[in-house]
Amino acid sequence: MLTLPCKQAVIDGEVVACKEDGTPDFRALHSGNYTQEILCVCAFDLMELDGHDLRPFPLVAPKQKLEVILRVA
Repeated sequence: MLTLPCKQAVIDGEVVACKEDGTPDFRALHSGNYTQEILCVCAFDLMELDGHDLRPFPLVAPKQKLEVILRVA
């Protein structure tokens, strides 16, 4: 379980099944041939942080904030 250093965050991402080496296994996810233990979330955008809408900002700003909160977590 990951605990983020914020009260609330809306993160855009995608659930993927991962192989043992950490690379995505799209076939496993689409076929349903996976267990919960191999599921990962690839987070790629921070849309809201602690009630502040970050969508109006330039794309790089929310991504940088996302990187910071994920490094601290």
